[in-house]
Amino acid sequence: QSTVQVSIDPQTVPGTLASPATVCATANAGTLTLSGYTSSILQWESSIDNGNTWTTITNTTNTYTYNNIPVTTLYRALVKSGVCASQYSNNVAITALPAVSTANAGPNQQLCNVTSATMAATVPASG
Repeated sequence: QSTVQVSIDPQTVPGTLASPATVCATANAGTLTLSGYTSSILQWESSIDNGNTWTTITNTTNTYTYNNIPVTTLYRALVKSGVCASQYSNNVAITALPAVSTANAGPNQQLCNVTSATMAATVPASG
């Protein structure tokens, strides 16, 4: 007489990533946390083209730390429970705002007893 052991894996629950964030491009850092998931995190992924293509991030923990991202980036995690199908978490966007350029207020002006003046501001070309 043989004995067969049957294991039942819980259904995969992909979990939820926290709220999106807005950061200054190239001077930023933060940590994303995946919560409410069931079983194992296979990897994280990122996309800089609004989810059209994804790049694998080798990370199997429930947190991912980003650092100095230059452009808006989407992140997600891939989760799998045993033999059940893998599923992706929600996408979360870290919006990277470009650095602010310094404006030139124009040349100094000398005024004599006036009630208003106009400044001509110019913004230097970025490059």
